[in-house]
Amino acid sequence: RVTTVDDEGSDMDANPGMAAPLAIFKGKLYARSVHQKQNGEYAGSENLLTFSFKSSVALNSASSSVALVVNGLNGMRLADGSHSGVPVVTAIKGGDLFTCSSDSCAQAPRCLTVPYLDGSTPHAPRLTIGINNVPADTEIEFTVAFTNAITAQDCQSLTLETVSSDERLVFLPAPLHVKESHKTTNQCPLTIVPSALFTVKKVCQSVSCTGAVNTITISLQPSFDLTGAKHAEVTIRGLRGSTTRDSIVTLLSGAPTFEGRARWVQSSGMLILRVAATSTVSTTKVTVVRVDVANPKYAQAAAERVEISATGDVPHEVACMDQCDGLAAPMRVESASFSSAAIASSTMDGGKDSTISVTLKPHCTVLCESRDAVITIEGLVGTTTRDSPALPVTMVKGSPALFMSSSSISLSFSSTCDLADNKVLIDGLSADPTGTMLYFADGHCAERYTKIEAFDASSGCATLTVTTNTNSTNSTGSNTTATEASQWSDGKKACELGVVSAFKVAQRGAGFKSGDFIVDSDTGRGLAGKCIVSGKDGGVDSISIDTFGTGYNDAVKVRCPRACPLEQEQQVQTCGCGSGCGCACSSTVTKSECGAPVDNYGMYQTVSVSMDAPKITSVCSWSQNSGRLTCVVQGCAKSTEDTIFTVSLANGLVNQPAQTVNIMASGHISIPSVALNGSAMQINTIAPGTTAVKMTMMTSLASWDGISVVVVGSDGYSILEIVAAAAGVPSSKVTIKIEEVTSVMMLTRSASYLKAFEPADAAKPRKLKISVTVDADDLAAASFIATGLTGERINAKLKASGASPVEVPEEHRAAVVETAADSVTAVCICRDCSGPQPKTTTGWGVSSTASYTPTCLVATDTGHKCTCTVELDNLPLRSSTPTYTLSSEMQCNGLAKITGFKIGTSSVASSSIVQAPDTCNDQCDSYHKVLTDYDVSSMILDGKLTVEIQAEGLKQDYCGAGDQFKALLVLSYPDSRVSPPPP
Repeated sequence: RVTTVDDEGSDMDANPGMAAPLAIFKGKLYARSVHQKQNGEYAGSENLLTFSFKSSVALNSASSSVALVVNGLNGMRLADGSHSGVPVVTAIKGGDLFTCSSDSCAQAPRCLTVPYLDGSTPHAPRLTIGINNVPADTEIEFTVAFTNAITAQDCQSLTLETVSSDERLVFLPAPLHVKESHKTTNQCPLTIVPSALFTVKKVCQSVSCTGAVNTITISLQPSFDLTGAKHAEVTIRGLRGSTTRDSIVTLLSGAPTFEGRARWVQSSGMLILRVAATSTVSTTKVTVVRVDVANPKYAQAAAERVEISATGDVPHEVACMDQCDGLAAPMRVESASFSSAAIASSTMDGGKDSTISVTLKPHCTVLCESRDAVITIEGLVGTTTRDSPALPVTMVKGSPALFMSSSSISLSFSSTCDLADNKVLIDGLSADPTGTMLYFADGHCAERYTKIEAFDASSGCATLTVTTNTNSTNSTGSNTTATEASQWSDGKKACELGVVSAFKVAQRGAGFKSGDFIVDSDTGRGLAGKCIVSGKDGGVDSISIDTFGTGYNDAVKVRCPRACPLEQEQQVQTCGCGSGCGCACSSTVTKSECGAPVDNYGMYQTVSVSMDAPKITSVCSWSQNSGRLTCVVQGCAKSTEDTIFTVSLANGLVNQPAQTVNIMASGHISIPSVALNGSAMQINTIAPGTTAVKMTMMTSLASWDGISVVVVGSDGYSILEIVAAAAGVPSSKVTIKIEEVTSVMMLTRSASYLKAFEPADAAKPRKLKISVTVDADDLAAASFIATGLTGERINAKLKASGASPVEVPEEHRAAVVETAADSVTAVCICRDCSGPQPKTTTGWGVSSTASYTPTCLVATDTGHKCTCTVELDNLPLRSSTPTYTLSSEMQCNGLAKITGFKIGTSSVASSSIVQAPDTCNDQCDSYHKVLTDYDVSSMILDGKLTVEIQAEGLKQDYCGAGDQFKALLVLSYPDSRVSPPPP
């Protein structure tokens, strides 16, 4: 049989019929293959197809025009993106292809218009390539350079055929094969993947603070060069939450690779970077771009997905960027906070003034007047200090002007409130400013301040702190000169107030002459100057000031000299008293102390007196019920150092444990409430459960020094030591008070009367009453001491020392005395457990304690509900059962309904519970009494009382401390009982 070749070029048996005489094989193209270059698969990228084939017959356009046609070239584009035109075809091996255009085919006048890509028919693009000479059975290889379409697609099936004017050279389309090694790779012809990827794509931020200017850092490195010549752009999307509005932003780094300004879209958090016209974003190095955006004023999680993509030379597909972790994660915003937040109190003694010290330092923000910052401290309950819109505070560290009053004030002076006496009239005050600072924000006294020592509310006259500082100088080496300077509280020379800065002539008048003016004022010192007169009418043109003086008010006037001597004499006589004469010379009523009224002669003036924007500072507003201190910021509380201030509060007379005190800040950037570290507002009026032994003795002494309360060295100290020895306690535990007995009660059948002793005689002994108190640690110790502290034991020790014996009356023998607080307080709290939790509070005295752990809210259809429980334990036990009563008050925060009130195992009847009215809502300074003096005597077991409160309808925490429900509990019981010693 005759042999031929198959499509791959391998020998094969031909059809048997081809063995007949003169049978001729039709020519064909075989060994056909195609593949595209490696990494040429990206959308929009430059690509290259390599074709290979053999022809079974020679193809030559010299005899017949012939051309190759490649079909199925979907996705092939010219460099300019067009579907049709002349591509770049290059012959690599074998024959001679016409790779010229029709304009340069002189060497082959019969060639087709080749090479030519015809994409006019949708989904049937074809490439025609003219053949000059292709030898038979010779491998031909050529390449076609083109640009990929921007739409992704799978590998395409291509065919190869010939067209010719000679029918013998027309070969039908035959498939171009893809080698097995290319079929499963992106070298399969015209495979287009969506786009390239960035090899480096990371995004980070510089700061996570609310409201801060945040530098976003973008590091990128593309897989293919991105050039400005191809109008390449890189888009970052997903930086959501910034308050930076749509705008053109300036790059902090990244130029000149990118244009120096980029487009920012707020809603999508999109940044569009345009490659500079002559620049390239290289594939061989990382390009870093930085840009500032503003963080939101509220906390948010980091961006879930930040995307990067690029257009231009080779599109880079949308991909998630790598993100930094933690606080550097892009657009993660943390609430501002306090890095320092502490509190302390100077005393726990009831009824005494306690100095409360507060330390704070904001983090992630600054608290400034320009940001309307207000610092609030809440929970300082238990004080008797009344509400005040201006409670003085003392700045220990930080600006003395940090906290200011909201009152708008003005200053002036009078004859009775004169600057010369360090006094000033203050108008516009809402409270007594004593102890606060008078601060000046502007003018020549800007940022100066001094303390207000005293204030007369009836006149509005304040006395300022002014000290005299004596400085000694030695200029000659032998002579010493002392100079005195008045200083304000800020340690600098006292600033000049009430300075007259200018007079303006409103009406010129007539009959004046130029010269020194006379000051018409009942206050002030040092003002001097001249009147300038011109014209025949003698009108005043202007008033010039030579020395501006101090201590004047806006009623000050000057009298210009009169041209008429008589008028001038009257003017001098009337106003010659000058400053401080105590009368107003401009009055229309004759004042004998200043003479007759003075005519203005038609001249009127206005005056400007500088008072330099005064403010009352070192002051906060105070609410007693809620224990809230509200401080409006003037200037700034720094984030770089602690701010420390103190406030004086009077401790109440009711025992209570240390309170949870919270601090927060509001304004443009808020700081959520947080509990202050430390202890404050613990009050010990009388230590609960303290125990002592008391007795009274009678004795006679030959002499007595008259010292009633026995101390070391006094006549009674030896008796004190013997009593201590008999009681078995240190002398420090014993207190003795001695009184001389001067009369005796006489009893008769009909009456009783006091009979005085005979006058004291030096030869006769003195009769004395001795009152003894022995402190004991507990009831058991007191009982033991009382058992042994008898007259017999004491006399035995006195006899041994040679001292006079004592007599202990039956009714005054040793007895145990318990002293207990008359009430114990506790608090029952419910809060949202997703927020910060307060510490568990326990204990407020020696023996009686209460504890609580805030209860978490439970969501319902009508808001929240909760059940909070508090236990009062270690309550003082009595030898006979007293009456214990319980009262409860609820804070008027969010309106709540009490649905259950259980004491021990017993539920309180609803008729005994007083529900809060609708007005008990968003009134954090107020409390509503739920239960009043409820007898719980039978409910106390083993010195413990458990209280459980159920509340519903909790919708909103208006008070800001996180306590959506707060109930105060007060357990009251008798003050003291005396127990006799055991028999």
